Amino acid sequence: MKPKPQKPNTDLQTLSDQVAELGTIRLMRAVEKFGLSRTLLFDLCISGKIKSHLIKRHPNSRGVRLIEVASLVEYIKKAGGEAS
Repeated sequence: MKPKPQKPNTDLQTLSDQVAELGTIRLMRAVEKFGLSRTLLFDLCISGKIKSHLIKRHPNSRGVRLIEVASLVEYIKKAGGEAS
């Protein structure tokens, strides 16, 4: 029996408390936890609206993008305020 996929947590405070101790999370983990699209998160990182770090072994190799959780939570709070 396959496990059911988890729904994104809609309680921002609970979610941010759960991942805040990490400081940073991988981009795909943020997609799963916050329910935002990979494209949107990547665009936010590239534009500087949320803080992220790209870790690479070699200049021409692929890397791992880590997103600062506090920055993402702050962006979501601001975006939610604009929508209301």
